[in-house]
Amino acid sequence: MKTANRAVPAGNLASLNWRDFLRAAGQTATALAVAYTAAPAILSAPAPSRTLGVGCIGIGTRGGDLLNAVVAAPGVKVVAVSDVYGPHRQKGLDRSQNPEARSKKAAETGVCYRLMVEQLKKVLADPKRVFPAYDEKQGCEVAGFVWLQGWNELVDGDVYPERHKPGGYAAYSQALAHFVRDVRKDLNARRCPSSSA
Repeated sequence: MKTANRAVPAGNLASLNWRDFLRAAGQTATALAVAYTAAPAILSAPAPSRTLGVGCIGIGTRGGDLLNAVVAAPGVKVVAVSDVYGPHRQKGLDRSQNPEARSKKAAETGVCYRLMVEQLKKVLADPKRVFPAYDEKQGCEVAGFVWLQGWNELVDGDVYPERHKPGGYAAYSQALAHFVRDVRKDLNARRCPSSSA
């Protein structure tokens, strides 16, 4: 029995039969294999006196191999690296051979933290602005802070791939300890107690 080759509109996957699914999966796999095999040749083709900037997203096994091919190609420069899993992202930055890619990531990291500290310093500099009953004679101090953890960090398998094993959240514990030390230092509140939930 022969089926017509047809495209299935997005959101209409319920009407997709197994033959169409296998055909589409095979075509996708073939396209990826061709791109993977051809990438070094395409990227090393002579170009005008311009450098081709390439951003790499997903630096797992295949992504890492493609990144190596990009780095080895003449006239090509890795300008950005992204991966949701920190160790893969770091591997990509290390392999990129581009210090600018590293500095871009460093500049983007901690934006929310810096905004938080900036806002807290603004409030501490003029508490009456947000708390009109504030008595300047009494003064104020940072007496403690509470960190409410977001749900995503708890369940994200890419960030904590070993989360079901002993020590699977060790990276989170280390990051939280750095966070507490940074807040205390940046707010000049070295003995400030902290709590996380």
